[in-house]
Amino acid sequence: MASRTLVLLLALSASLGRSERLELTQGRTVKSLGYALTYRGEEPAAHGGQVLRIAVDAEHWKLDARPELMPSPRDQGVIRKPAISGARELYLSPVEFREQAPGGDVTWLEKGTPVDVGGARYTFTGFRMESHGGFTVYADLAVEKDGRRFQVSPALAAGTSGTRAVPAEVPSLGTITLSRMDADHGRVAVSLPGGSLAAGVAVVDLSTKPFINLVWIGVLLAFLGTALAGIRRAAEKAPAHRDRSVAKRREETRPHTQTPRGRGAVHAFIESEGAPS
Repeated sequence: MASRTLVLLLALSASLGRSERLELTQGRTVKSLGYALTYRGEEPAAHGGQVLRIAVDAEHWKLDARPELMPSPRDQGVIRKPAISGARELYLSPVEFREQAPGGDVTWLEKGTPVDVGGARYTFTGFRMESHGGFTVYADLAVEKDGRRFQVSPALAAGTSGTRAVPAEVPSLGTITLSRMDADHGRVAVSLPGGSLAAGVAVVDLSTKPFINLVWIGVLLAFLGTALAGIRRAAEKAPAHRDRSVAKRREETRPHTQTPRGRGAVHAFIESEGAPS
């Protein structure tokens, strides 16, 4: 009966629950399912993963959600740890994290074609790829400024927790961030020095699960009931086992009488021969 009730509650929670996948750009607010979500950025976790800092607001209620993306022990994927509000029966599960430059602030560079921006000349010379526990694609750039020439390689690194930009620093100019790649046409989109910083994007699943607290309470009660039944059965069996042990010890210590073999043989001989005449 209890198991059927739990199954019914799970089915009811699934049927009444709502879910929506969201792309949250850092610093911008997105409204969904009656909540306002603002992505505040990411920070490294102690175990090597990433913590996404997301503010969730509703009327007279706030949640500082910190879902996590963690690499699996055998590097075969990613473990997603959701942020949960038991009071609101709300789940915020991370899907991936990536960094990208805002679309209006990028410059497309075609391979071998110099582009002059802000007094400097930038030339995209080719792609490079490296694999060390993930994939990293580099865009090799030649930068010329005031008669000096620099070689820099901004990159995009793809790992278990998503894609992130690896910027390159140009001396006396600033930072170049790789935003997108178009390998089919041999070009890259970069955010050049003086533009806005790369913006992080968190992809999350926001879902509500009505009555899920009742399910957890039912599971807890079922576990406690099973444990109490086991303890009671063990207590009932203990006296009977103790009585059997005492009886066995008494049987083992009781003295046993035995008729001597010699005397029994004499009696048997007399009975077989009869009394003397």
